[in-house]
Amino acid sequence: MIGYADKFSISPSDTLRVMVSSESPLYSATIYRLGGAEPRRVAIPGEGTYPGKVQRTQIGSYVSIDPKDKLDQLDGLSIHLWIWPTKPRAGRTQGLVTRWQLGYGWGLFVGDDGRLAFKLSSNTQHIEIKSPAELRPREWHEILASVSLSSKTARLVQRRHKRWDRADDRTEVAQPIDLDVLPAIRVPLLIGAEELDVPAPDGFESGLFDGKIDEVTILGDGAESAGFDIRNARTTGSFHEKLVGAWDFAVGIETTAIHDLSPNRLDGVAVNMPTRGMTGHRWDATSQSPAAAPEQYSAIHFHSDDVADAGWKTGVELQIPAQLASGAYVVRLSGEANAPYEIPFFVTPQADSANEIVVLMPTFTYLAYGNDHLWTRNDVEHGILWPVERFENPDPADLFLATHDELGLALYDHHSDGSGCCYASRLRPLVNMQPAYRYWQSDGPRHYSADLLLLQWLERHGFRYDVITDEELHHLGLASIQKYKVLLTGSHPEYHSLNMLRGLESYLDGGGRMMYLGGNGFYWVTSVDPFRPHVIEVRRGVAGSRNWTSEPGESHHSTTGELGGLWRHRGKRPNELVGVGFSAMGYIGASGYERLPASWRSDVAFIFEGIGDKEVIGDFGPVLGGAAGDEVDRHDPLLGSPFNSLRLASTNTLNGSYQLCVEDVMETVPNQDGSHSDRVRSDLVYMTGGNGGAVFSVGSINWIATLDFNQDRNNVSGVTENVLRHFLRGRRHGR
Repeated sequence: MIGYADKFSISPSDTLRVMVSSESPLYSATIYRLGGAEPRRVAIPGEGTYPGKVQRTQIGSYVSIDPKDKLDQLDGLSIHLWIWPTKPRAGRTQGLVTRWQLGYGWGLFVGDDGRLAFKLSSNTQHIEIKSPAELRPREWHEILASVSLSSKTARLVQRRHKRWDRADDRTEVAQPIDLDVLPAIRVPLLIGAEELDVPAPDGFESGLFDGKIDEVTILGDGAESAGFDIRNARTTGSFHEKLVGAWDFAVGIETTAIHDLSPNRLDGVAVNMPTRGMTGHRWDATSQSPAAAPEQYSAIHFHSDDVADAGWKTGVELQIPAQLASGAYVVRLSGEANAPYEIPFFVTPQADSANEIVVLMPTFTYLAYGNDHLWTRNDVEHGILWPVERFENPDPADLFLATHDELGLALYDHHSDGSGCCYASRLRPLVNMQPAYRYWQSDGPRHYSADLLLLQWLERHGFRYDVITDEELHHLGLASIQKYKVLLTGSHPEYHSLNMLRGLESYLDGGGRMMYLGGNGFYWVTSVDPFRPHVIEVRRGVAGSRNWTSEPGESHHSTTGELGGLWRHRGKRPNELVGVGFSAMGYIGASGYERLPASWRSDVAFIFEGIGDKEVIGDFGPVLGGAAGDEVDRHDPLLGSPFNSLRLASTNTLNGSYQLCVEDVMETVPNQDGSHSDRVRSDLVYMTGGNGGAVFSVGSINWIATLDFNQDRNNVSGVTENVLRHFLRGRRHGR
């Protein structure tokens, strides 16, 4: 039993829709508030018992076009396109351009043997022409398939687009046929898929293609169209009289719309977020941006494992009470034959909330890691040898994901064709976003499960707080946080949009106080799809600590057009915002912090009340054994740490498993690890700004997980409480 909600966060008085797939004939839905010592049951209208139903997920991307009878009653057919296959020998048929159903119709396919096939099939005749040459992976091929009813001939032409010619770079096969009419079938024209799976009640496509497709043109006769230039025709208005459709994927790359440039306007829709804004066969490396040279970015990259929306039917509708307190909640699903499954959601503050603390839950990070397959794939892909014991007792979520690709990938995963996954959607089950989830690398809480520990700590210490998510900060900016005295981050606020960064900058400029309680924050340029706000996009670019690298020319986001990669390289360095920036990562052991001379200044004495002069801060903890570990940040004036920022304490024992971050490595020389390099460290930093604004940064993912060590009786908890109470006492001049 699994499910998802239609929103990560919801306002009081709004409706939350929950999608459920259950093998149990009946299941119950109950609501709990998280943050206390134990989850607390909350009565919300809509909870109860419901009939179970197993729901399917359409996986894989393609284009669907309603031909509006324009492909019927033709006296011939000519299909011209460019393809860049990534898995030509996939062991299955892949559709390129098809009107095909249950063995009838016509279409251009990649066979299971990696060769092109042009098929026409009716009740009386089946024709198949196959290219003698295999398609080569990750190379452009120009394809022409045609059938002429007047000359009774079918042809298939394949030309490989490479600088160095070979004997098999162009192949042509012609075959006599005995057809008076083309096979007629009333189904959509599909690009990147084979046919409609009719047994499915809602229709699912099969024969999905892996690779790029560019400039698809269809003419209504068997004429040679390989030399037909639709771009020139659009400019001059000299369209071929038999032109049926000519689709330019460079138009509207930020949308799902597929535009036909012909007078017939056979527009279509891209399903399941194939990657747009990709280099096409015309790309010549003179441009790096679709906006600057759209004619060079006219390709779409299709993947057989794309998922943008699971598309399930609503199982439960919850009416959120007007007075429900802001915080973290779950819908707990329980059935006879299944273990309980919890679907997280957050309730945003009421307009008249008087709380002075707001916790910014890093939901874009949760989404970026949602359903990651790193436990099963990361060691193989990157040759990394993690400690064996961490593989022997994985979390149930990782075991589930190892055999369920149909729920989509994370931004850390590769598609099955080896390309990086750059879109992530919350409209699907995220099975590793569970309150009790243990991360495989550290065998402890991480991301969502770690950030819940911060809420528990706040409640145990009597702090009243509100919760917002990355989505509120992105869409509302400063307005979502302006009234609060103190803003607390989660443990790994890695993914931020430009709107979010501007909101935080304005908050601090106006006198806000911020406690950055994590590591590797404010790192990746992140876009929110303006048309599909449930989707975020990240292009990894060619730098930074990353699991995949963008292809040349493909670092700009399709959804917003902005340059992807690191905020550091876009001029928004984390050090300038919070005094520290990403330094290193490692997963064998952790460290504590030793106080530095600046920590004895009178103006920061409040931070260390109750802390001994020689006391190591955080040399303990449930995750890797220390508060400074996993991914850590350092203070560095050369990277923008403000001149008035104070480096109060620093790690003392990070070991050789911690490697300097990739963006800091100028040359591959030895001794750039935690045992040798002073740059591999985590720092506690405090700084003040105008109007009473201030920032306290811990620079480590592990800090929050260490708060409740020894039932909160520890110096990590003490330092955190000292700073928070001081920030709450001070008057904010910018309010």
